[in-house]
Amino acid sequence: MEETVVYCYPKVLPMDRVRASYAGSLWGPQEVFLSQFWTDLSQKEDVYRKENQRKQPPSYIKRFRYITGLMLLHDASFWGEFYACGVKGDPQSPWFKRAKWGYDESVQFIPYWNTKGMIELEAPEKQEIVASGWFRPDGELMVILFNNSEKNTTVKLKINPDRFPVKLKNFTLMEDITSPVEVFAPDATEPDVYKYKNGSAEIEMRPRDFRLLVCK
Repeated sequence: MEETVVYCYPKVLPMDRVRASYAGSLWGPQEVFLSQFWTDLSQKEDVYRKENQRKQPPSYIKRFRYITGLMLLHDASFWGEFYACGVKGDPQSPWFKRAKWGYDESVQFIPYWNTKGMIELEAPEKQEIVASGWFRPDGELMVILFNNSEKNTTVKLKINPDRFPVKLKNFTLMEDITSPVEVFAPDATEPDVYKYKNGSAEIEMRPRDFRLLVCK
């Protein structure tokens, strides 16, 4: 049951449909209402909450991460973003962390369907593993890697500084600011960090999940 819950989303909202309908760089800001994507789908989740002091079940977290990654990938907004940054103000939320990085009108978005050579990927599932990014005038860079396949994989992420309209800062690491995630790494206490060397980094990707990488 859980596998069906997690993996049904690509059929409902494939990347092409999201890009055509919601991408902020194409149509401007618009809010997407998608509460049904993490509403309880089984009695089993209610039982889990009762037995674990109202803690969110793993399938809930995986669903929320999937739809969050999908929206971030397209620089699109949905009501969960405003809830995390405003009403609730959850400091562990990917939306909160992106805003803290410095997301405002001066930030430029790099869409995965037209990176202009700024970001390149070497991945086994070329149609299902993509990367978008954001850069600031001061040369700071953040990249989202999205694995829309059902496989664990390692991808090579390459950054081409000479293609950027601003001078990027020198960096040697890429830190996934959304990690650790208890569902995937219950004993982890430190974020996942990848070495950036000779213009590239090798990043481990989980199925139907994303990494929000800040270059340092």
